[in-house]
Amino acid sequence: MGLICSAIAAYYLTAIPGFGYAGVAISVFILEITSLLWNALIIQKRCKGAFPVMTLLAYLIFLASIGFLNVPFENFLLYIGIESGTMQSLGSMLFFIGCIALFLLLQFWEGEALEGIAN
Repeated sequence: MGLICSAIAAYYLTAIPGFGYAGVAISVFILEITSLLWNALIIQKRCKGAFPVMTLLAYLIFLASIGFLNVPFENFLLYIGIESGTMQSLGSMLFFIGCIALFLLLQFWEGEALEGIAN
């Protein structure tokens, strides 16, 4: 199914003038995402609860928001007067590490809560 969708996308997208390489990249992405979703659907049907979709979606949104929040954070660093590229890189790295640490902390607390319910 992934190959069929990818071939159709590549056929139509690469024909658009000036869209050649982008069309190929999009068709490869379609190949991968179609195969991923198809496999996840089959595993979900055979192993009930193997993929908690809402939980995975919440994780995806949280982790993707880190990338979108990095730009306003860099603008904040400029606003408070940190103009050095090294300091901005260090600040962005610390922001990223802090967000990932928060994510892991929330995961740990959720796991502890689930163990308390099971016991």
